[in-house]
Amino acid sequence: MDRSSAKDLLFGELVISDKHVSTETGAYGEVRRATYGGLACAAKIFYCSDSNKEERVKIEFELQALNVFQHPNLVQCFNTAWYGEKERPILLMELLDESLLHFLNRKDCSIPYHLKVDLCKDIALAIKFLHLNGIVHGNLTGNNVLILKEVRAKVTDYWMTTIHRHGEKTDFTELPEKVSYMAPERMKDPQNVSVKSDSFSYGVIVSYIDTQSAPMPQKIVRPEQSPFTTIACQCLSEEPDRRPIFDDICMHLENLIDSNYVASAEEAQISGAEVIRSQLEKQLQDTNIKQTELQSMLKRMNDKVNHLQRDNDSLRIKLTESLKVMESCPEESGQTESPQVNKTNNSILKNDTQIFNLTFLSQYH
Repeated sequence: MDRSSAKDLLFGELVISDKHVSTETGAYGEVRRATYGGLACAAKIFYCSDSNKEERVKIEFELQALNVFQHPNLVQCFNTAWYGEKERPILLMELLDESLLHFLNRKDCSIPYHLKVDLCKDIALAIKFLHLNGIVHGNLTGNNVLILKEVRAKVTDYWMTTIHRHGEKTDFTELPEKVSYMAPERMKDPQNVSVKSDSFSYGVIVSYIDTQSAPMPQKIVRPEQSPFTTIACQCLSEEPDRRPIFDDICMHLENLIDSNYVASAEEAQISGAEVIRSQLEKQLQDTNIKQTELQSMLKRMNDKVNHLQRDNDSLRIKLTESLKVMESCPEESGQTESPQVNKTNNSILKNDTQIFNLTFLSQYH
């Protein structure tokens, strides 16, 4: 593990592990698991490393300014630091479950309609918020949308224009996974980012969510006729001016919350309840099996206790008889017992001792 310099942090020690959050390294940096003041988080380590002191101040100022952005559909950022000998900038952010790309690829069945609407709406609300605050995302892809608990989408990497402005320039056309999300105007000039290029990238994501088919470079997979077709095709327009802004996109998505949406949500709730009921029944079944086993064990223990009790009662009777025989012996008169009496007493004591030893040993088996 690596430890950042404590002078760059305000509230605690930062420990960065060697484990990456995702197998995707990205164009601008890598994301690793970390702990900050004991809190699990993700650390985005940027590649740009040759900035002078003045550039460092600018980068840190702009990244810290992003920390004040609070929106339920944006990945929260909460601190910055500098990493390693090259002092690469680090952005600390909340740790989520998985990327949209991973979520869609691992699903072996179709995503329910209401969840498609919710995911599309979450992403649209996040981009709308960025645009209202004068920020163009410029790198919206399936890996830059993260999923929380399989029900909430959050947009990340919205600070990339800041790093891109101060760091190394990356040609997006060299990155196949990114190309399929790029608007046509950016294929000519990768630096030509705008709110309309974000709309195009969003159209690709909507198509991906609707069809659950990964977009291919230079060949956008457009959805068949569905409630998402209109908005996807508008966003994928070749002409930037014909693409909708996110105010209109959000309004369109609101209209998709209809009876079909309600029916899908209710069906998902019923399905979820059935899963929970099945789990509870399995737990109850396991509990009943354990209860039966415990009852059987208790019965065996009770039988053993009863057996020991009978042995003890028998031993008590034998000892009582032995004591009576011994008391009847003329100890004070100086008379000696006959050989037959001694033999009888010794035999009784020997048998009693054997019974006692057997009873004692049986308690430990």
